This record gives sequence, C-alpha cells and structure tokens, in this order.
Amino acid sequence: MEQEVRELQQHELFEFWNDSTELYGPEELAQNSGSIKREKNMFALEITNTGDTICFFNGRILYPGVPGTSIGGSISMGHPIGKIFKGKISLAFDFPLGAKPEIEVSQLYYI
Repeated sequence: MEQEVRELQQHELFEFWNDSTELYGPEELAQNSGSIKREKNMFALEITNTGDTICFFNGRILYPGVPGTSIGGSISMGHPIGKIFKGKISLAFDFPLGAKPEIEVSQLYYI
C-alpha cells in the first residue's frame, strides 16, 4: 500500500483535533466503490472488523471475531505531530457474506 504523507509547515500546525467513527456494511461500500471518505487533515485511523465476515483494508486481511465473545481483527496507524495522511482508504468484504458484515472506521483529524 502506498501512502502519501505531507509535512505541514509551521504556520499550518494544528492544536485541536476531533474524531469520527462510522460503521460500514456491504451497501455503504457498494455506493462508494469500496473507498470511503477520508477526513480532511486526518492523522490517525483505526479499522476494526466488528462483523462476522472476513474483510480487507487496503488489501490487508481482518478476520472476524468469535460471535458473542470478541470483536475481530483491527489495524491502526498514526503519524507524528504535524503530518497528515493523504492515502486512500479501501474496504471490502470476502464472500460469502455472513449475517452481519460490518467494519468500524475511526479517524482522528486536526481542526
């Protein structure tokens, strides 16, 4: 996976941040061709398989958890202060789909 990281200039550094968390199922991913909206000035994200179907984040496999006992695989990434992530966030589900395929995406971004 290629990532583009742009270093912010001193006058662009941010002191404040916020977060967003969204759940994605097959319908939401189909509407966006598997790509999801990246928050402007995003510096960290976490992708968690909260469903019952194998899913993929930028080609990486995230296995589902054991129903009723644990959430599935997750991956997180962040960048040092003053750097923002400009890469693509692509999600997909493996087939056959389970009863509740779902991916949780949390993003931290400067405001």
